[in-house]
Amino acid sequence: TERLPRSVAAGASYASTEGVSVNASWEHRNLFGEAEDLKFGVLFGQEESAVTTDFRKPDIIGVGWDLVGNAAVKKEDANAYTSKGERLFWGLEYKGLQEVAFGFGLSLEHATISEYELQQRYTLIGIPLYAKLDSTDDLLNPTKGGRAGITVTPYTDPARTELTFVSGRINGSYYQRLGDGDRFVLAAFGAIGATAGVSLNQLPKDKRFYAGGGGSVRGYGFQRAGPIGIHAEPIGGLSSVEASIELRYKLTETIGLVPFIDAGNVYDTSFPDLSKRLFLGAGLGLRYYTGLGPIRLDLAAPLHQRSGDRPF
Repeated sequence: TERLPRSVAAGASYASTEGVSVNASWEHRNLFGEAEDLKFGVLFGQEESAVTTDFRKPDIIGVGWDLVGNAAVKKEDANAYTSKGERLFWGLEYKGLQEVAFGFGLSLEHATISEYELQQRYTLIGIPLYAKLDSTDDLLNPTKGGRAGITVTPYTDPARTELTFVSGRINGSYYQRLGDGDRFVLAAFGAIGATAGVSLNQLPKDKRFYAGGGGSVRGYGFQRAGPIGIHAEPIGGLSSVEASIELRYKLTETIGLVPFIDAGNVYDTSFPDLSKRLFLGAGLGLRYYTGLGPIRLDLAAPLHQRSGDRPF
């Protein structure tokens, strides 16, 4: 039986590093009668607010070729900077191969970056190219298989020819059951980012790489696993490296323990300088497995604590 094509959604979240936020969306999954998907969303939060639009039209030039587009107007108040801007993207994505998708398109971005008394404005034209692989057995709680992705985007500012650069990132994760069931699962993650053609001072702060936080090097604050400036703000880098390994152990069908160790850093060079030390964080996680997916609580400590870093 065909579902109703329209739906609304609302949500709220809290994070110790990003504060409180609320969101809502409206979606139409069969806009013109050929499975086109249109979604409007709003987000209001202490660190980020945005109005977004996403559109997808499947099989536009053949089976598997989708037309995708999105637009966003947002404000971000991160640890490293404050940003106000707009972004528009149109492109094609191919999903005809099992477990693999790749795409390309054209983006237009405009933003004003504020950092204390300094301001930087840019208008960037980009050509994002990306590919992604997912061979895992579960979207929210994988126990075997892997995921990988690569994104490369050349950028240029027509008004400032010196702001022409290429940014790229490669990431991957792997999941392996230890034994016949899923009581023990080894999970590993790694990512490398690089930027070529521009100096760190020229690169806008919202285009730099950062490490640290719940989805990166746990044990360090959001964006704080890297160099810190004179105002205790994260500086960011032209390149980055991140890695993590954890052992997921199910005590019961609904309760799990996860010891883990993370590592990462950002660099002022175009490619990571692995001769420099990595920031290490280690800790223990608790998982509650619901019918939808696991609820995660992690407690981590920095192994190289500096002045300004919290002990946990």
